[in-house]
Amino acid sequence: LLPRNELPKTSSGKRQRRKTAIAMAKGEIRALHTSTQLQAEQPTGPEAPTSPDTPLEALVARAWCRVLGVSEVHLDDDFYELGGDSARAMAVLSELEQALGRNLSPDQFIQTITVREQAALLAGRSTDGGGVVALQPHGSLPPLFILPQLSGTTGRIQTIANALKGVRRVVGLNAMTLMEDTPPQRRMGRLAAHYADRIMAIQGSGPVLVGGHSFGGLLAFATAAELERRGREVALVVVIDSPPPITGGRRIRAYHLLRFRRMQLKVGVWRRLDRLRGTLDPRLDRSRMVKDAFLEASVHYRPKMRQGRLLLLRVRHLQWSPDEWRMLAPRTEEHVVGGDHMSCLREPHAKEIAGRIRRAVDAALAGRDPSPPNTPDT
Repeated sequence: LLPRNELPKTSSGKRQRRKTAIAMAKGEIRALHTSTQLQAEQPTGPEAPTSPDTPLEALVARAWCRVLGVSEVHLDDDFYELGGDSARAMAVLSELEQALGRNLSPDQFIQTITVREQAALLAGRSTDGGGVVALQPHGSLPPLFILPQLSGTTGRIQTIANALKGVRRVVGLNAMTLMEDTPPQRRMGRLAAHYADRIMAIQGSGPVLVGGHSFGGLLAFATAAELERRGREVALVVVIDSPPPITGGRRIRAYHLLRFRRMQLKVGVWRRLDRLRGTLDPRLDRSRMVKDAFLEASVHYRPKMRQGRLLLLRVRHLQWSPDEWRMLAPRTEEHVVGGDHMSCLREPHAKEIAGRIRRAVDAALAGRDPSPPNTPDT
């Protein structure tokens, strides 16, 4: 067991196992525990690691063991903490495709990081082939529509959706470009019109519930405005730790534009390197195309104020101000949740988020006032 902050990393944040081994040999990194100590301190009782139980969990676990070169994995082990990366995720994907006899989206396994999440994804999520994913098929109507992150997928919401089982149906709308050889839209208005079409095709009438995490929250806000422009009622927009649209003066917009352009440049470098190495997977390449297009859409998005309800669930440490959301949506209900930008989607924080969503949805559909905020200011 090694101190996480002392491990050497690449410029992109990936851990360098070879340099770690050299540093350990030189005594520059000291182990917190040895394998013998860890075996002696193996937890027992309810906190003990859970081994795979169902056939699907066992199938995923075996694929992990072969690809990662480990003898055993537990249900809640983190794929990337065990040494996984995007290339190894593709190897796991290939094994599971062969075992199950069907094609799977590569981002399903890049976006899910535990054996439990991947097995639940395989067992509990059905798709109609058109990018519509039943994240949670059991519960009340109307469903909560989840729009995709920069990756074009909705898989990271799975744990939150599981916590809403029997309470609210949750439907994910993945980017169509991941399944079709079509160029992705690069403007928020066109994206919003596309997702509004898909929502209206699924839910013909009644109040709409729509949300998303990160870029998905931004897209949900734009789609809600488009639905309202068409005369549809949007009862609630759920925004999970999504930076607000770029607002403010010229200098602020220039700063954000530069930040997003740097992210786009990294995406382009990844694609070119894969082409040079001959390792470019067409499906993974489509995912990067979607990310590049979504980044461009967010840069040029200039939203208008809307009067409908907005549930803002954000982590404590931010690089943006939540006041900007309240300027765009005066009826914003804001709550601080545990974890960081990504870990807030996993347990134990997922249940907290699911509870906040459930109460806000019930209040919105019943026309009640929102819950008081739990922000540090209150």
